[in-house]
Amino acid sequence: MILHLKSTQILVKMTNVNFTMKMKCITTFVHPSAELQAQLEPYTAEIKEKVDQHLQEFQKTVTPLAEDLQAQIRERAQMVQQSLTPYAEDLKEKLDPYAQDLQAQLTSLYESFVKRN
Repeated sequence: MILHLKSTQILVKMTNVNFTMKMKCITTFVHPSAELQAQLEPYTAEIKEKVDQHLQEFQKTVTPLAEDLQAQIRERAQMVQQSLTPYAEDLKEKLDPYAQDLQAQLTSLYESFVKRN
């Protein structure tokens, strides 16, 4: 029993040591030292420069396409609006009598409510 208890304690201590070592490695990876940062600085600057260059090239390529797409969307929206205008006018003419009747009913209802109170 004592042997089992000691082996368990040793195992726990070893696990703690492993955990501590792993945490140090993670911390070093997440928060590199100033020396490591200084060593990597030329590479990071070069990578940043390349990313910026590729981003500018991408924007130059995509901007005309986006502008063309916007123009096409505006044109098609205008076409849809023009094609629907006659239907909207026809619908308005058909609904106008109902709207006038509803307005008359609501006015009458309001006047009768005001007279009661």
